[in-house]
This record gives sequence, C-alpha cells and structure tokens, in this order.
Amino acid sequence: MNYATKKKIRSFLKNLDEKYLDSFIKRKIIGRTARKTPQDLGFSSEEWKQAKQELIGQINLPIPSDRDVRRVEIIILKYKSPEMEAKCMQHLIENTQWPFKINLFDNRPGTKNMSKILNKLFRETTCDYLVIMDSDCFVPKLEPCWLTRCMETFEKYPDCYVVSPAITRIGCPQQRAGAPRNSKPEKFIEVFANPCSLHRKDVFEKVGYYDENFLIYGSDVEWSYRLLHTPGCSAYLRPDILVDHIHHGSASKAGKEEVQFSKIKLVEKEYAKELFDQKTKGYNSI
Repeated sequence: MNYATKKKIRSFLKNLDEKYLDSFIKRKIIGRTARKTPQDLGFSSEEWKQAKQELIGQINLPIPSDRDVRRVEIIILKYKSPEMEAKCMQHLIENTQWPFKINLFDNRPGTKNMSKILNKLFRETTCDYLVIMDSDCFVPKLEPCWLTRCMETFEKYPDCYVVSPAITRIGCPQQRAGAPRNSKPEKFIEVFANPCSLHRKDVFEKVGYYDENFLIYGSDVEWSYRLLHTPGCSAYLRPDILVDHIHHGSASKAGKEEVQFSKIKLVEKEYAKELFDQKTKGYNSI
C-alpha cells in the first residue's frame, strides 16, 4: 500500500469518527483526548470572552521603537575570522541583557577604509545608542550586565557621550587593565581607542564622523582627540567592566593569507601615525 492510499484511508476514518462516532476512535482506541472546551478549563463565558479580548489586544500592540526601549545597535565588521566572530557573537548573546541588535557587517567584499564603512553604518542606524566592537573582543558575564552598566553611565554623568570598558591588550594606557576594578567611572584624560565602546549617536553631530583619510589604523584615536577637545563632551571609562581583547587578532589572522602582509601593515601604521601627528599637531603617537 503506497503513501497516497494510506493517506486517503486515514482521512476517511478521521472524518467517519468525527462525523458519526463523536471522536470515539480518537478518544478510546488511539488514547487521545478530545479538544477541551472553555468550561473544561474552568472558564466562565465572560472570563473566556475577556481572555480572548486580551489576546487580541496583545496581537494588535505596535512594535516598540528602538528609541522607546533605548535599544543599542552593536556594530561589528565581519572580515575573515569566522571562529573569532562566532565567539564574539556568543559572548554578546549570552552576556547581554539590555535590549540590543547586532549589525554584523560583512566587509570581505568591501574596503580597507574602515572609517568610510563605519561612518555609513553610524548614519544608517535607527538607534540613539551604538556600540563599535571589534570581532576579537569578548564581553564578560556580569550582573547587571556590561551594557546595562555602560548605559547607566549616561544617566549619572550628563556630559558623557562615550563609555568604554577596561580592555586587555590595548595600546591606550588608561583603558588597559589585567583585571576589573570595583571603582566608579572615571573621565578620560588622554586619547583612547574604540575596540569596544558605547556612543550616543548625537555625539557625531558635535564631534563629527571618523576622518576618512585613515584606513585601518588611527581613525578612532584621532576621533577621540577631537572629542576630548569638544566643549561639553566627555568620555568615561568603566573600570568595573573588563573586555578581553585579542589585539589586532582578526586583522593578523586574515593577513597571513597575504605574502606581503607584514610590509603592508608597517606602511599602514606609519601612514596612520604621520596623519595623526599632522592632525593633532604632534599630541602623541598612536
């Protein structure tokens, strides 16, 4: 007996049972219970009607806007390190309780000009807050979570436009740490990098966007220099949050596929240093 014939027989028996036997076969022979009525579940007619109205009300509720829930967009540029990117995403999903969405932007067919890409994504976001995150950063498990703590900083410090956690393996001394410290947020007094940092979107209206003359290196540090010199704008460090960072991990791994990677990297870093010194009048090296 083929499948089509079996299906026809089952359909015939089901219709026969429901129409003439009051689902006797279903209830007694197969052992399944018939669909329960509202009365079986302990509802009065009025209670059942009210429950249905509440259900319909939930169905018709509008989706809350990103602004209503203060959702944060987390921007990550995907390049050529799928294992590292997956680990980064896993830490975010498991360790973040604040409302967020992830923009994992595939940069493989793109350009080395990270400033152009990030500026594009900054302008397109529908959120009032955004995180810039390298794919080799791994956020910790905390209570309250790392992002909740960062968002609270804006409420406590009205001049705050950027919040950075402490970070392992990073060139900026004020950000660098080997362990979290149970101390209050501190204002940045020197330039900093953005491998993992939370921004109010309106900060770009005050400070401007990333300088698109930079390529991979230097744009975030030069931008932080401008922020520190913008009246009324400050950035704060959260010493109680430590993000594990594999310094230049994604770029280094991807670059091993290229024979001239080391030479190109050296040229790019020297170019970034010269450009930074030129734009900041020799503030310091990056």
